[in-house]
Amino acid sequence: MVKFMNLTAAMVFSALAAPLAGSAADFPLPDPTRPPAALFAPVASGEPDAVAAASAPATVQAIKISSRRRTAIIDGQEVSLGGKFRDARVIGVTPDEVVLRSGKESQVLKLYPDVEKRARSASTNENAKPKAK
Repeated sequence: MVKFMNLTAAMVFSALAAPLAGSAADFPLPDPTRPPAALFAPVASGEPDAVAAASAPATVQAIKISSRRRTAIIDGQEVSLGGKFRDARVIGVTPDEVVLRSGKESQVLKLYPDVEKRARSASTNENAKPKAK
């Protein structure tokens, strides 16, 4: 009797779940890690967007420093120290900035351009809680 009830419950569940399985395949979930589709849209070279993108200020996305190499990812392109990015050469890579030189002009690209480092004041240190022993 118990086997018959388990078998009946399994058949009812299968009958109810079968239509749902087909509808889930009809609506696939988007990949949350995929970049926006606008980044992959083809742009003709004569369009204003392409000209604006070429003249837009470069953005440092990551900096990698090891004992043998210093590289930066600028606008999605990995560039090593001494390498070229657009019409400039990378002349410096530090943990928080990249220096480009184009002709006689130098340009400093900061990894975190909106972050301003400030020296700690003496009053800040006086108000700190003493360390527990």
